[in-house]
Amino acid sequence: MKKTARVVIINDDKLLVFFRKKEIDGNIYTYYALPGGHLEDNETLEDAAIREIKEEMNLDIKILGYLGNLVVDNQEENYYHGKIIGGKLQKGCETLNGNSDSNYYEIRWLPISELDNSGIRALSLVRRALNNEYED
Repeated sequence: MKKTARVVIINDDKLLVFFRKKEIDGNIYTYYALPGGHLEDNETLEDAAIREIKEEMNLDIKILGYLGNLVVDNQEENYYHGKIIGGKLQKGCETLNGNSDSNYYEIRWLPISELDNSGIRALSLVRRALNNEYED
């Protein structure tokens, strides 16, 4: 089973997300996704979370805690709560360079007040981050 590391970053009552537009089998889907990605060889989940945020958003983060995981489509998604400690959010980072009409990413700050209608898959884990509730 593949493993991924994703990060919940909350700042000023807003959640850092990707707005996605993706074409699958001729249909266009739009949704919000938390940043993160797959592990590289000999990498811990926590290291992958930190690396992915640097690659995707040009931000340096500190991991505050592990929130839990979800298994989706034979993939284990592991979620961390992170805090920005450096860098500058850039819209031209690695993930955004490949944008097209059928595969589009946009970095957004989603107001926490809009979480219930966001469709974010790991909503329960985002709520854990809001309450600083971590697993061991």
